[in-house]
Amino acid sequence: MKKSHLACVAGLLPLVMALGCNTPQSRIDDNPELFATYPSDVQASIKSGQIQQGFDQNQVHMALGKPSKKSAQGGTESWTYLKVVKKNVTQKKDVYKYELERRQYEEKKANGQYATEPQMEETIQFKRTKVSRTVQFAAGKVSGWNDPQDEYLDDWHS
Repeated sequence: MKKSHLACVAGLLPLVMALGCNTPQSRIDDNPELFATYPSDVQASIKSGQIQQGFDQNQVHMALGKPSKKSAQGGTESWTYLKVVKKNVTQKKDVYKYELERRQYEEKKANGQYATEPQMEETIQFKRTKVSRTVQFAAGKVSGWNDPQDEYLDDWHS
């Protein structure tokens, strides 16, 4: 097992599970020999998770990670990075759902069991898939990129 993966396993498990230890540093640690061949300005960009015009695909992968989607057309290739955006919405419960929870609460309480009193509101988490970055390559080198502000692949859903 490589050093970066051992650091992930030895660290805080909840943090590892949330981040997946997929950082520029962990990707650098996976291939330190290749990273050492890059000029210092390229190394600094990669470490900070940034890319530059003219980066090759290995450099982009070290800086940004594995793309969510790849596509090719003619002599150009495009990598798309996606992220899930979440929001919590508090809304009133359906009357029947609340009554059912209230009845179950009263039964447990009557039987001497521990029960949490039901609330009239509930919080639902909604998600969307956002395009965070698209990187274009020409002849294997970065020719440009786009960081769209409000480009989504879907509507809010639970």
